[in-house]
Amino acid sequence: MRCNMMIVLFGVSNVGKTTTARNLAKLLGYQFVDVDESIRKRYEISIEEFQNQFPYRNERDRIRGEIVREEIWRGKDQMVIAMSPIYYYRSIAPVMRLPGLVPIELQDTKEHIFERMVFSDENDVTYKDDAYKNAWKKEYLMDIQKDIT
Repeated sequence: MRCNMMIVLFGVSNVGKTTTARNLAKLLGYQFVDVDESIRKRYEISIEEFQNQFPYRNERDRIRGEIVREEIWRGKDQMVIAMSPIYYYRSIAPVMRLPGLVPIELQDTKEHIFERMVFSDENDVTYKDDAYKNAWKKEYLMDIQKDIT
């Protein structure tokens, strides 16, 4: 018998949410939903533009919560969702109480997150720049530490 679950993976940038969610969905035969990708499609903007257009975290959290609710209310009960952490829990509280929903927070050390760190251009195309990253390693590690605590 097949289990019906909705798995939501949370975590800071570069912790591996998208990769883990995509692989888990494939393994389980579930639908994969990337909330950032849904934002890009819905608003036709990059994530950087989204953050600029909605400068307040509670606004961004409300939108992320709406996207997750819409996906779930469509009746897709076999899915794995990757999303940034929501700091205003009220935005997603009704969804988190649904039976069959499994929230998982991915965590890692600041050093491992730094190793996976990539950059993105104005079109959200990711690229590596290890020389730049390593030149600012101390500062990035401090920022990552703030994110994970």
